[in-house]
This record gives sequence, structure tokens and C-alpha cells, in this order.
Amino acid sequence: MASKRSKTKRSKTSSTTDRISDLPDLLLLTILSFLPFHSAVSTSLLSKRWRPLCMSLSNLHFDDSDGEKSGPPFISRVDKFLMNRENELVIEEFGLKCNGDYDRTLVNTWIHKALELQVKNVSLELCIRGGLYQLLPDMYTYGRFEVLRLKWRILVDIPSNFYFSRLKVLEFYYVQFSSYESVTELLLNCPVLESLVIQRCKYQSGCCLTVCGSALKNLTLKTAEGNDQESKLKIVIDTPALETLKVGDSAFTDIFVKDTLLSLRTAHFSVGIDRDVLRESLFRLLDNSFHVESLTLTDKAVGALDGDTRYGLSIYHNVNCGSDYEFPIFHNLIKLELRVDNWTCWKLLPKILASSPNLQTLLLPWGVDLGHTSQRHDYCLWSWPRPVPECLLSNLKTIEYGAFHGTNDELSLFEFLLLDGRALQKISIDCSDLKRKSKIQKELLTYGRGSQSCKIEFID
Repeated sequence: MASKRSKTKRSKTSSTTDRISDLPDLLLLTILSFLPFHSAVSTSLLSKRWRPLCMSLSNLHFDDSDGEKSGPPFISRVDKFLMNRENELVIEEFGLKCNGDYDRTLVNTWIHKALELQVKNVSLELCIRGGLYQLLPDMYTYGRFEVLRLKWRILVDIPSNFYFSRLKVLEFYYVQFSSYESVTELLLNCPVLESLVIQRCKYQSGCCLTVCGSALKNLTLKTAEGNDQESKLKIVIDTPALETLKVGDSAFTDIFVKDTLLSLRTAHFSVGIDRDVLRESLFRLLDNSFHVESLTLTDKAVGALDGDTRYGLSIYHNVNCGSDYEFPIFHNLIKLELRVDNWTCWKLLPKILASSPNLQTLLLPWGVDLGHTSQRHDYCLWSWPRPVPECLLSNLKTIEYGAFHGTNDELSLFEFLLLDGRALQKISIDCSDLKRKSKIQKELLTYGRGSQSCKIEFID
């Protein structure tokens, strides 16, 4: 009996023991660092043991959309975990997201405190009532930034004297700059910058933006939509070490590339349509990006390359319309994604396949045909290219096709791909016409195959 009582007692003791709280502080802080800040703070309710740990977290992110709107509760939380923190407890990250009626002096005080705590990574998302929030002058003279992200209603008025010697990541979303040229000056003073994002930003003056940086590896550019002054903008890309480039243009920007991007490995272009200046920008981008291994072209880019200025609608009037643009040879290209859902792709596909001799993966997530054409089978948009593109004969292994409607043109395309795709291993098809899905599947399975190991997978 005594033995049984002893086992029962040990069982109860082990079931109620808080083993996590017995872990060393350093390990507990590491665990908490993987949680969102508001979740990490909530652990202070578990026991007194956790409260000083939460006060020592090195990553502080305050978001007034996390259940606490602007007002005393949110302000109290910032004061508790930021303003009451001893300066000896330095921080790695500081994030502040505010949307509403805030005292700008108070916001300035929070940011200044973060700088005093020797923060390296700062993210500000500010949409404060009363106009644009102007960055503190101290931010331009602060030399410890490694990552800086600015978003929403923020005015970036860059002074003449500053130097970000450690900054590696710089991102701007929807902010407003004093001028285009000031951004170039900013980049010239970021000698180790590796990643840059400028997305939908506005400018008070200027007409030329030179994106430069000898260490820059990743670049994302997307100009503001519906901004009249964008029609005057000229962008020059001068980044010899660039490895990843994403360009999206909804305005009328003229884009130039200073030198061929020999280090570029991944490119995503959504430029074209509407105006000749955009199509010429796309042609220049492609001509200087022929070293890429992965290329994505959206419907805008495909429409521009095909010479269609209205997302494929001119095909109703002239099936043979098209651009005279000649693709460079993409010797290194192994992955191609065409994000289109219009007819322009029919004429483009043979051209780009012929220019990609080592292509291994072809992605068509939106298909290449308009959905309503599933009831029309008489356009004869696809014709088998001759000679067969080299990639089909030796390298193309995977094809993924979305929104398959089963039109005669699509069926002819797949008959060609299956018959001449001698290296094909897998074709994935997402059939959008559920009523005809079974019939389409049976027909595709009857087609001859150049690769006996090729499998056709129908996505449910």
C-alpha cells in the first residue's frame, strides 16, 4: 500500500510541475523570440517567473491592430515595454504600426527611445491623422541601421549629410519622397546595401531615379498607379551585382539598364501594355537579363511582347497581329512562368520556347485561354512550331497548367507537347470545366507521347 501511495504522489507531483519555467533564462528568451510580440507578452500572465523575461525581449513590435486601438491601452503597452526599459537592455528589432489619432511628439519619443536602445532593425507603418509623418532628423544620422522598412503616410526628406554604413535592407512602401534625385543620393550613401524595395511611392519633385549600388543583390520596383507625374519619370538601373529583379509598372515610367545584368538569376516582369514607352522598357529589361535562371512574365508583359495593347482583345479583329521583338537566347533559363489568361500567349509561347534551349520547368498557372472560349472552337490560334524547340527535345521535364478549358487550341497544344516533349516527366493539369473534365481527361490520355515515362496528373 505504501508503495502505491508513493507512486500516486510522484505521479501527481510530476503532472503539476512547470518544467518549462525551470529552463535557463537564455533558453526561455530564445523560445519567446520565435513568437509574435503580443503572444510573447501574453506569457507573462502564466507566472511571475515570465514577467521579467518579457521585459528583456530584444524584438519589440507594437501593432495597434492587435486588439488594442489607438488610446490608453496601446500607449500603456508601448510605455511599459519600451519607455520603461533600461538603456543597458539593447534591442535588435523595433516595429511600430499606428493607424489613427496619435500625438506625433509621442511617436517621436518612442522612435528616439528605440534609437537609444541601439536598435538595428526598424519597421515603421504609420498612418497618423493630420498629414504625412516626417521622419526624425536623428534617423538620418543614426549609424546602426541594418534593416529599415517604412510604410504608408511617411515623408522621407533626405538631408545632405548622412551615411548608413551598415544598412543591408531598405524597403519603402507607399511613402512620399521629397524628390527622385534624393533617393539616388540615399543609395549612394549605403555602401553595403543588399536588398531594396520601392513600391508605389510618390515624389514631390524630380524626374530621374538612378538605382545604384555595387553590393545590391535584390531589387523590387513598382511605381505608383494613376500618378500623373510618373509620366515624366526615368529610372536607370545601375546594379552590377544584382541577382533578383522584380519590376512592376502601372504608370508610364521609362526604364533603362546601364549594363547587362550578368549576375542576375531571377527576374519577374510586369511591365507593358497601354503605352509604347512601357513596351520599350520591357524590351530593354529582357535584352539585359538573358543570364537569368528563372523568369516570370505577367499578362502585362506578355501582352506587350505580343504587340497586343488591350490584354489580347485585339485578337478578335486580327489574329495575326504581333510584335516583331526578338527574344535573346536564354541559355541559363531553366524555369519559366507565364502568368496570363488571354490569347496573346499563343503566339508568344513558340518564340520563348525556341529562345530557351535548356528550359526544364514551364508554369502556366492561369492557362493561356480566356474562360468564355470554352464554347468556341474555331479560332485556330495554335499551330505546331517547326522546327521543334530544342528544350522540348532534350530538357523540358515539368509542365504545370492551370485553368484548362478543353478548347481545340488547348488540346492541340497538349498533343504537341506530349508528342514532341521527349524529356517530359510530368504534366499537371487543373481542369476548370468540371462538366467536361472526364471527357477531357480521356482524350488527353489517348495522345501519343515522345517520353514513355511522362505522367499526366489531373489536379482535383
